[in-house]
Amino acid sequence: MKKILFMMLLFISSTLLADSITDNFEDGRKAYFDREYKKATKYLQISCHKGDPRGCLLLGFMYRDGEGVRRDSYRAEELFQKACNGGYTEGCVNLEVMQNDGRSTRYHSIKDAQQYQRACDAGDADGCLLLAFMCEGGTAVKQDWRKAKELYGKACDMGLEAGCERYNELKHRGL
Repeated sequence: MKKILFMMLLFISSTLLADSITDNFEDGRKAYFDREYKKATKYLQISCHKGDPRGCLLLGFMYRDGEGVRRDSYRAEELFQKACNGGYTEGCVNLEVMQNDGRSTRYHSIKDAQQYQRACDAGDADGCLLLAFMCEGGTAVKQDWRKAKELYGKACDMGLEAGCERYNELKHRGL
């Protein structure tokens, strides 16, 4: 009887915690889009701290762009990394976008390639494209034109025009 009561209590508390995380994110997202940045920051920090990668991602955008907080590329990258590690592939992609835009405080690593591979495997066209860039340029991974072309093709198949363009360029060059 005690076991059943304990399991019910555990289930109820985990359900309430999950609702709390979602509520914080939704409140933060709404405040962000209403341009109530101070309120958004509060809710998204709570959401991210509780493990919701969506909260980390949106808060990362705020730090990257200086919306309601002091612009801080290092903090933005930390938050994008946390979103990426939490399984939200958009975080992985935004790490690469910052680097390609010259706003990054870090260098490419083999870990980046692994993150983009995870994103690509999860069906994220941007992850495929970014990994293809790394393979084509030999950045942190061995240069591999064949793999780059394959990844560009995969990004293209997922509807990303930039992937189609690069795939066709490499194909035209005979690669």
